[in-house]
Amino acid sequence: MTLQLEAPTANFKVLSPPAMATFEALQRALPPEEFTAVELWLETFYHFQLEWLLSWSRFELVLKSRQIGCSHTYAAAAVLWGMLGETTSIISVGEREAIEMLDKVHRHCLVLSELGSNWAKHTATNTKITLQSGGRILALPATSGGRSYSGN
Repeated sequence: MTLQLEAPTANFKVLSPPAMATFEALQRALPPEEFTAVELWLETFYHFQLEWLLSWSRFELVLKSRQIGCSHTYAAAAVLWGMLGETTSIISVGEREAIEMLDKVHRHCLVLSELGSNWAKHTATNTKITLQSGGRILALPATSGGRSYSGN
């Protein structure tokens, strides 16, 4: 079963300049069919989440409340980086939270695949998702320290 959605209707032109620059870089970096899937997927995020997702600054500060989709959005960022062939290590406070983050990553990959992305197709283990594009997302508890892992 494939999801059928209409053409994108989100107004991406209201993004901040750094987020717009990332959006345009994705458009240049991805093949047209992959970008179409990503563009449709991006419409599912709130505007403030899009700003987080598309702001690829070296350092970020987030002033937030509870249950506003921070983990959801950062799992999506890991998927975007993975689609571009990058490795991302997500360090969570404990094993339960690491597994939960990997589940969020898995769900984003499923949605992108349903929207027509081949690069988001993946294989999963308890601690790692490997995308068809070659990118990997690792989810580890802080107790493991995350040492010796490279990537975002």
